[in-house]
Amino acid sequence: MPQETHQSLEKNGYRAIVFTPWPAPGPLLLQSRRGSLLKSRFPELEVAAADLPDGLVLDCVM
Repeated sequence: MPQETHQSLEKNGYRAIVFTPWPAPGPLLLQSRRGSLLKSRFPELEVAAADLPDGLVLDCVM
């Protein structure tokens, strides 16, 4: 069975990892793939992340 590989280029944005606290409440962690903290650049994400499950790790492009 052949394996598919999916690759994408982040030309207009940041590749980031979102970590929601476990156990809640706690601080949201948003970092770049190189480890830079991005939370201060995207404060609206902390409000949006309040609805995410505790202990979630989300790899995303913003």
